[in-house]
Amino acid sequence: GHSHSDAGFVVTDSLNDDSQQQPDSGSDFQKNFEELQSKYYGLAEQNEMLEQSLMERNSIVQRWEELVNKIDMPSHLRSMEMDDRIEWVGRALAEANHHVDSLQLKIERYESYCGLLNADLEESQRTVSALQEDLRAHTSEKEHLSEKLEALRHECEKLSVQTREAELENENLHNEIISLKDQLEQKAEIEEQIFTIDGKIKKLRDLVGDALSESETEYQISDGANIDSFEELLRKLIEN
Repeated sequence: GHSHSDAGFVVTDSLNDDSQQQPDSGSDFQKNFEELQSKYYGLAEQNEMLEQSLMERNSIVQRWEELVNKIDMPSHLRSMEMDDRIEWVGRALAEANHHVDSLQLKIERYESYCGLLNADLEESQRTVSALQEDLRAHTSEKEHLSEKLEALRHECEKLSVQTREAELENENLHNEIISLKDQLEQKAEIEEQIFTIDGKIKKLRDLVGDALSESETEYQISDGANIDSFEELLRKLIEN
């Protein structure tokens, strides 16, 4: 910059004045002059670098101040020094980081819990799938049993009809048996009456035979005679 160059001219003029006053100082003076001039320029360059660094630092500080001023903070802090406000921002950031870490830990715990819930959900889904499969199997079995039950119901209806028909047939057979029994009883009564009549006819035949002579009864058959022979005996008895 112009600062070190102007200073250089001043030093040079001063040294030139000294050299005019002592024109015969020698080579040592020239050497010292060059060393001093080199140190001067080095210091000037360092000074310029420090000024540049200071300007950059001031620019950074200014940006920081602008950023800090944009931050929402309690009203009483805005009247405090910038260092205090930056310190407050640092504490707020530390608290925010701590809060973020706490939230991250909670998120990890929730993720772990969600993992357990997902595992339980998958197990529940497998259980539900198995139950649904069992339900479908039971439903199919129920439908099959319903079909068999319907078939059995139809078979029972057929058997009921057949049973009623068999009962009716049994009733008819029972009536026929009763009728046959009545007929057998009537037949037995008739046979008994016939037996009684045969006995009476035999007695009458014996009486008629006793009344006729032996010559007239020779042709009779003793116990095997029938009603025809009895009529013949009666006719002979009447003729006599």
